[in-house]
Amino acid sequence: MLAIDRDLVLCERLNRHPQMRARVESLLAVVEDAAGDCEKADAAERRVIEELRQMGNDALTAWAERGVEKRAAVAQAEPNGDRGVKKRYWYTTFGRIEVIEPLWRNGTGIERPFSASAGVNCRGSSLPLPRVITDFGADDAFGRVPAKLKEHYGIAMGL
Repeated sequence: MLAIDRDLVLCERLNRHPQMRARVESLLAVVEDAAGDCEKADAAERRVIEELRQMGNDALTAWAERGVEKRAAVAQAEPNGDRGVKKRYWYTTFGRIEVIEPLWRNGTGIERPFSASAGVNCRGSSLPLPRVITDFGADDAFGRVPAKLKEHYGIAMGL
């Protein structure tokens, strides 16, 4: 594939995901110091870290929304009884990820196709996050972990 073709494909993909395109543009603005506020290396590093954190959150949210759409399409093809929706969220090292997930009532049970396939539980956490919390708790008093999470990962989470 030619470089021009790859560039066009990349532009098309970014256009399908406006949040990701905005994050890439924000990172480029830091590289180019477009706002003129990244003259010092520390300021540039802080901006890059914040942009990458937000990009990670946006990427996981977009991934989850796409997963919800795929699972909902499959579940709608099967007659499973009553339907509803529920806001679901879980915590990651990129912060809180939230989606609106369709639910299907099947007799006395409730089916959550996305949560089941993605392996997420509402108010739960990703596998890397407890490791981070444990590492911070091992280094210092556990009561200081929320402050360390905010400082190092930019996420606010009560423990």
